Amino acid sequence: LDMLGIKYASSAGGDIFSEPDMLILLDLLTVVNNPRSDIPLCRLLTTSVSGISPVVSFDELVEIRQSISDSHSLYDAVIDYADNGNDEKLAQRCREFVNETDKMRRLASRLSAEKLLRALISLDRYVPLAESEAYIYLFDCACAYVKRSWNGLRNFLSYLNKLTEVSTSSAERP
Repeated sequence: LDMLGIKYASSAGGDIFSEPDMLILLDLLTVVNNPRSDIPLCRLLTTSVSGISPVVSFDELVEIRQSISDSHSLYDAVIDYADNGNDEKLAQRCREFVNETDKMRRLASRLSAEKLLRALISLDRYVPLAESEAYIYLFDCACAYVKRSWNGLRNFLSYLNKLTEVSTSSAERP
């Protein structure tokens, strides 16, 4: 298939759900579903896999986090920094991230899973993942999910969690 230029996904050779590209895509979906999920948001902001540049460095993340009380989520801190941050370039990157996330959240409320994935992968930051095995696999899962049911992003994430559990349990079998 490679020689013919045909895109494909293969689950051979390991658990695709533990691949770095898949993890960032799952974090992206999780953050679009609930931006106040601090751990996926932290990874999404600081990741640098597959040609994706981080939104912020770890030092900048600490600066953002310290801009608001600990009782608020990391996403609240990003919003606050976007509005009130001391470093204008960092504040601008925060504004762009918040605007992009809000836009994707609005789309998620009205698009099916596979259409949402197409919209997400068209964002400049995630274009490098468009031909990854992880994206192709995830897109195939979204198409299969939509054929069975159209219940939105939250339920699609639940469906993926079940697939992850099956993948992990089958990998542990002798």
